[in-house]
Amino acid sequence: MRPGRRKASRPGRTVAGVILASLLSLGLLTGLGVVLAYDHWNSNVNQVPIGDRVKHRPAARTKAVNILVMGSDTRSGEGNGVDGEAGGGLSDTTLLFHLSADRTFAYGISIPRDAAVMRPTCYREDGSEIPATAGYVK
Repeated sequence: MRPGRRKASRPGRTVAGVILASLLSLGLLTGLGVVLAYDHWNSNVNQVPIGDRVKHRPAARTKAVNILVMGSDTRSGEGNGVDGEAGGGLSDTTLLFHLSADRTFAYGISIPRDAAVMRPTCYREDGSEIPATAGYVK
């Protein structure tokens, strides 16, 4: 190579370098923004310890717990009848939650309002029989 001679330009390499630097900068800024937003939202959560306020808490958690949560679609009150209420307050939401005995896991299932099942023969507390159904019932 003779002194004073310039290298041949490589436009493809320059463009690739600019694109790579832009993507890395964008990735770093996005990550920083996510971390700052999470930190801001997480610091807005007010936690109040209520352990000393809870009365009649069982001493040991040795039994699994099932919790049934039901919601109603009644809309009582002025100005709430805009969409034509379904009627006598049907169960609109049914959720069944299960907490394990050692409280290491919990899960919940949502049961649709119009779920149909084939009801088996059941018995009341006094021993009388509730007959099974031939088809599906809600």
